[in-house]
Parts: sequence; structure tokens; C-alpha cells
Amino acid sequence: METTKIQDPKAARTDHHYRLRPLQGKSTISVIYSPDEFHRVLMQECQRSDRYSLRFSLAVFEVGTQDESSVLIRRLVRTIHHRFRNTDEIGWYRKGQIGVILPFTPSEGAWKLAEYVSGIVSSVTSPPAFAIYSYPSK
Repeated sequence: METTKIQDPKAARTDHHYRLRPLQGKSTISVIYSPDEFHRVLMQECQRSDRYSLRFSLAVFEVGTQDESSVLIRRLVRTIHHRFRNTDEIGWYRKGQIGVILPFTPSEGAWKLAEYVSGIVSSVTSPPAFAIYSYPSK
């Protein structure tokens, strides 16, 4: 199980939009941050981690598309939301990648989430590849 340090929060992109946007399609319950919004939240989590000496993990799923009507993305987001805690955040990490910020979670907990999500998604479509990052790195 290998983890990688998340980029320095000072180098992360920021944005001043605080809106969540609903995932297109039938469900208006599921929401996902835009890339700029997600990177703002990620930067805030890095700063909180530094300030209070806390650990968090980031799970990044390779979905290959940003078409929010795709079966893979809809099932992935729905599955993550079923396992969601109030402190977790989900958003577009990069083009074709969905990220999940898991505060107060070691990399082992993030692996469990990613494997669970992959197992559920595999019943509908090919499960996405994923990577787990930990901050601060060990």
C-alpha cells in the first residue's frame, strides 16, 4: 500500500466560488464540486491539517470522462454518497478524475472506501482505477 504526499497547499489552485452544483440527471441529492471549488476545499483541508497536526486522505478515481450522465460516474457518486460522512467532500480533481477528501482518515481507511466503491460499481460497469494520497505524508 503506497501513499503519496498531496501537493503543498500554497501551490494548490484556489477559487472563490462556494456553490455546489447538482449532478445532472435524475438525482438532485448528489452534489459534486467543480475542479476549482474542489481544489479550494483541498487547500483548506491541507491548511487545517497543518494547523492542527491532523491527517487526511484523498481518494482519486480515474473515470476518464466528465460526462455526468455516464453510468460509471452516476453509480460512483451515488455509492460514495451512501458511505459519506458529514466531513467528506467529493469533486472533480482533474479532467476525468473524481476526488474524495476524507478528513481524519488514514490511508488504510481510504483504501477500504475505494475498494468498496469499486466492488459496487463493478456490478454495473468496469470499476475505475484509483489512487490514494495521504497528507501529510508519513
